[in-house]
Amino acid sequence: GYNTCVNKERAVELGIISTIQPPDDDRTSMLKMESTVKPHNTSAPRLSIRLEGKRRYNRGLFILNLKHMPTGCGVWPAFWLTDESGWPAHGEIDILEGINTQATAKTALHTRESCSMYAHVPDYAKTGIWDRATGIPNTWTGEPDFETSKEADDCWAYAPHQWYNQGCVATSSENNTSLGEPVNEAGGGVYALEWDPANGYIKSWVFFFSRNRNPLQC
Repeated sequence: GYNTCVNKERAVELGIISTIQPPDDDRTSMLKMESTVKPHNTSAPRLSIRLEGKRRYNRGLFILNLKHMPTGCGVWPAFWLTDESGWPAHGEIDILEGINTQATAKTALHTRESCSMYAHVPDYAKTGIWDRATGIPNTWTGEPDFETSKEADDCWAYAPHQWYNQGCVATSSENNTSLGEPVNEAGGGVYALEWDPANGYIKSWVFFFSRNRNPLQC
């Protein structure tokens, strides 16, 4: 989003990172951005944080359990796997990523060329659908083409007839209720991704719930 990331010491000083103990609940990590506007420069980015893991993975089950997520203009919450020094050849998996007031969860894969999901995932094997690419500017006129619409099922960052770096994007079947404000109103949600190279698949799930019905506690 429209922010500037700071280090741990500065984040603690600002109170934008902490661990809290709500009544009758588990300890919770709280990460956020500045909630006040700088009076001397109202157009400056707000200060925030970005957490990066130190361990590298080549498979696994990755889970994000949220009670509340940022939503609104200028925010861009994300939970993802990548190797930035080798991007996009080494790939990127966006487990959770949303902008502004987006309310539908999407899982995206970004890769080098020759990684297309076209006709590789049968309908019976999924509950969501592929995102779509439309409105791409015409190469010669620059005019947006809304008459052409294709499934965003090519993971290559430079795939033709898709937006730059759109990737192959699976959208949640829970349309407009699986991200942002609807999830906050429900008391939170769980986003999970299983990466299993041995069996040749990457699967993702979204669970949103009342806190007293957390699927991780069933």
